[in-house]
Amino acid sequence: MTILLFILFFFIIFPVAYGAFKLWNLRRRMRNMQNDLFSQFFGTDTQRQRQPDHTAPRRKKKKIDPRVGEYINFTEISVEQQDTTTDNATTHFAAEEQISDIEWEDIK
Repeated sequence: MTILLFILFFFIIFPVAYGAFKLWNLRRRMRNMQNDLFSQFFGTDTQRQRQPDHTAPRRKKKKIDPRVGEYINFTEISVEQQDTTTDNATTHFAAEEQISDIEWEDIK
């Protein structure tokens, strides 16, 4: 009699229960993926609305301290030049000087 119960359990009851669990787990995962897709498309998140303990993500710290570096004082120079084209129209533009006296240093 115990051999029949053993065969019944391992060849009938266990595979049916295992299959039911796998089916339930698959449906749960599909439902979660569908909710995630819905929230990405429409901008609302039903999972997070159900879970009130969800916190907002933390801001990442800056890698370089804001006190590092120095302020460079500069002044703008505007120079107007006139350029006459062939149809006697005058064009005004401001020429910008190129900065050429700066020496670069690599930050290590």
